[in-house]
Amino acid sequence: MNLYLAELDICRSLPSFRKYVESDVKARAKYLLDDKPFQSLLEQSLDELDDAQIRFNATVHGLFCLVKDLPKTQDSFGKQLFSVYCRTLMKNVLESAEYRESFYFLGISTSNSLRTKLFNFMNCFEGIGNCICVLDFISNLIFHIRVKGQDFSRCL
Repeated sequence: MNLYLAELDICRSLPSFRKYVESDVKARAKYLLDDKPFQSLLEQSLDELDDAQIRFNATVHGLFCLVKDLPKTQDSFGKQLFSVYCRTLMKNVLESAEYRESFYFLGISTSNSLRTKLFNFMNCFEGIGNCICVLDFISNLIFHIRVKGQDFSRCL
């Protein structure tokens, strides 16, 4: 990525960059005055942002695959991908009533239904590296289902 000096100056004036630079006193002068280290930082940050966005979108789609067929109640995520996406942007869904209710319904699902949902969920992450969040989610799901009395290990 080769940016013109004017474009680099625009990036330097962004409030989020100013916060970042002000928090790192040692690197402040280097990033404000020297174009090469700043451009390198900018490339690295944009790559990290891109990776995070890809993982976020896959996670939302995976969550949608799990909840789209669950019974619709007042606290459900909704039946459309858009509604799941909006709810995940608005708040931490891991601490929400929708999330707890979804786990409850997944826990009382049949083994075949649960297996299908889980495979659909995992397919959302094909080709995406470093998805620790998926492993955490699946282990959490298995724990909740075992608590409800189902032995999920036979489904895999």
